[in-house]
Amino acid sequence: MTEKTQNMPVWGRLADENRTAIVVRFVLPDRTVSLPYHTLVRWELSIGESETLAIQAAGVLVTVRGRLLAVLRDGLDQARLEQVRAQGERAALRAAPGEPWIQGIAVEIK
Repeated sequence: MTEKTQNMPVWGRLADENRTAIVVRFVLPDRTVSLPYHTLVRWELSIGESETLAIQAAGVLVTVRGRLLAVLRDGLDQARLEQVRAQGERAALRAAPGEPWIQGIAVEIK
């Protein structure tokens, strides 16, 4: 296990401030979906007790549900979001204060 992997938050990973991500990877329980940044069209964050981040790419809609998802939105704005990992319900109890929690990720082919 590399040092970078050991220090990676449970919810995912941002590229270092001086780097730009080439793809964003969504890790679901049964598969991994990677989207090149140049295919991303738009993203929209709906805030509330349960938040939703909808990400539209060429022919794909990715919906991320959870809390404190502004970190992910900001990462997309800066082309630094590299990975988002679905954590499930039990992980909510272990989430660090102020850290995003990813309840689920849905990927829909349009």
